[in-house]
Amino acid sequence: MARGFNYAPGASADVELAASPVATKGMLLEFGLSRNPVVRATVGARADCPLGLAVTLAHDAVAAVRAAVAANPHTQRTVLEYLAGDRQVEVLLALVRNPGLPPAVVERLAAHHKSEVRRAVVLRLAGDADAPDAAVEDAGTPELREWSLPPFAADALIPHAGAAPTRAASALTRTAPVRGFRPPPPG
Repeated sequence: MARGFNYAPGASADVELAASPVATKGMLLEFGLSRNPVVRATVGARADCPLGLAVTLAHDAVAAVRAAVAANPHTQRTVLEYLAGDRQVEVLLALVRNPGLPPAVVERLAAHHKSEVRRAVVLRLAGDADAPDAAVEDAGTPELREWSLPPFAADALIPHAGAAPTRAASALTRTAPVRGFRPPPPG
């Protein structure tokens, strides 16, 4: 076999054995320790993957293995919560597409700093999680303005025709302390 191609999905008999319904728990544990990441990912995607092995695979160095565990709808909640802190977008997207993901984890991922993850959460909540390239407005996270202001305060920020901004609008302005800067006196 050519060098570098030994981990292709069909290149190893272990991949077929790991996906086989006749694989025993002992065989799954052995395949979970395989040097081939495709074999480990196949075991992590199985519905009957043991909890201890799922935990081990959730700590795997290869992102594709962690993504397989994250996409598995039978993965336990604690493992899914751990994977929600992963740095790889591939793992987080697989996690968001998992139908067994608890709502609390979905909410946590909705505020993720990577736009691809937030977009996937929006698509999941819209009921269209299988459309990864749908256009979603995400320019500068405009929803933060809605979260930071009470519902009545948004009207105070928008001056009406001929009206000057009200005192309530200036009260909502947040300033950071700056050395040498003194705020104007109230008046």
